[in-house]
Amino acid sequence: FHFEILNLQEIPAEVFLASPRDAERILAVVSKSEDPRGTIRKILASWKGMPENELHENIERLRTLSQLRKNQIMTVEEVNRLPFEIDVTETELYQLGKEAGLQRGEQRGIAKGAASILSRLLVRRFGPLPEHLRDRLEHATRDQLEQWTDRAADARALSDIFD
Repeated sequence: FHFEILNLQEIPAEVFLASPRDAERILAVVSKSEDPRGTIRKILASWKGMPENELHENIERLRTLSQLRKNQIMTVEEVNRLPFEIDVTETELYQLGKEAGLQRGEQRGIAKGAASILSRLLVRRFGPLPEHLRDRLEHATRDQLEQWTDRAADARALSDIFD
């Protein structure tokens, strides 16, 4: 027996997109493509008129494979732009996108709240903050805010915190 191992990343997406089989067209999402979004659009367009239950199954397969190339969000966006009607809120893909958005919003809210509390503490200890420090607090990451908060406990001056 002789077998050849192929790397799907080296096979052009067009090879799979030309297939008459849905399962093979889906493989285009993990193959070589200069335009991943365009490839996803072509895959989805090939399913126009497909029965809803088959469409949902194929979308879930596409979602699963798109994770391998970190194109899951792009896939969600393209599914939401489909020119035909499907209830995407029932799919796992939609729920994951919604959950990711909620998590990002939660993290932003936590960072904003931490910045506000740290700002109040610093104003109380050191007086009004210069504008450049207010800007740093407003655009800081959660890790930076935690580090600055830890430093604020022992700081004698603002420079002890931010330098």
